Amino acid sequence: MLVESWRVIRDASRAHAGLIPASSLLARVEKRLWGFGPALVWQEPARGRRR
Repeated sequence: MLVESWRVIRDASRAHAGLIPASSLLARVEKRLWGFGPALVWQEPARGRRR
């Protein structure tokens, strides 16, 4: 997924709360976005801290 696509979905979810299901990959990586560039990239939590 491209970062810009993620931003469009994220912004739309502010008006439509159920747009991104809590169990979805997008919801899980939301606070772990990392780096620069066109691709959506995230960091995995350190071992022992996974949910």
